[in-house]
Amino acid sequence: MCPNSSFVTLEQLESIPVVNGVMNCLHSSLQISISAIKFNPANKIERCFKALLFLLLFLPLMSANASEPDCETSVYCIDENSWQLGIAMGLGGRTNPLVDGDAVPFLLLPDIAYYGESFYFDNGELGFQFYPTQNTSIETFIAPNSERANFSFWHPSNILIPAASFGSDATGIDDELELSIEQIETRKWAIDGGIRLQWYHQSHHFQIKFITDVSGVHNGQQINLAYRYLLHKDNWRLNLGPQVKWMSSQLTDYYYGVRKGDTPIEELFYEASSGFQYGLDLNASYAVNAHWQWLFRTSYTKLHEGMSDSPIVEDDYVASAFVGIAYRF
Repeated sequence: MCPNSSFVTLEQLESIPVVNGVMNCLHSSLQISISAIKFNPANKIERCFKALLFLLLFLPLMSANASEPDCETSVYCIDENSWQLGIAMGLGGRTNPLVDGDAVPFLLLPDIAYYGESFYFDNGELGFQFYPTQNTSIETFIAPNSERANFSFWHPSNILIPAASFGSDATGIDDELELSIEQIETRKWAIDGGIRLQWYHQSHHFQIKFITDVSGVHNGQQINLAYRYLLHKDNWRLNLGPQVKWMSSQLTDYYYGVRKGDTPIEELFYEASSGFQYGLDLNASYAVNAHWQWLFRTSYTKLHEGMSDSPIVEDDYVASAFVGIAYRF
């Protein structure tokens, strides 16, 4: 589904009182220094969520001159009421940062998406779009939490998202203080619910996501900020995207903390903290014809210390790569 031609500039956004309120709220919740990054108590986060929800309902009203979406000229959309089905074949995988965690191989990668007028399904994510325009998109969604993918191969993040692995290096944790994932309690599946706000302008794409556990498994939250630059030249398409993600202590500790149920050795007990992690990905494709295209994808994510200091984690990053050919039906 496409966004529409009335672009909202940053100057226009800053002139809106509620936007300034959201920015001030986030600024007061985040205390950044050279030596440390700390997150304030959860009640401020709750106020930010409420302010952002109001903003999400208000922002589309600025696009009164919206025109009908045109998927022929946009790289961001799928035609309404249509399926996108594809499959990629190639060589790749994704590293697993856990002790004795198996790298995830990728040889055959399905791509399944459906976009109706408002409802959509996109590779494991189920959502609803509000007031889509040419330059803005607002969605609420639910999806399986991606951290579970490190503990189990059969997870949508390992099957529906193309990626691939390089070799991994240990972080230097003492072997005697490591704990294999084969020895710990099973981490349950969690379902995330969230809201996403996107801005599009020519080759630039900005996105922010506020996500919380709606299944009651860990009751944690995360906030994702991402930027993507898209380049289209003849049959080539290239996009580069830096991103930053904040993960709450509840989310991090559930998956990467160590407690009595995991081991009787108290020296291995570990309570994971919140933190920021940073990533970068690069995607390139070359269209052979209307159905076939060559694909190359690679990404790198630096884990935050709350994760990498855990006894069940031996690598402080996740790297991926994939190269192959794809067919779109």
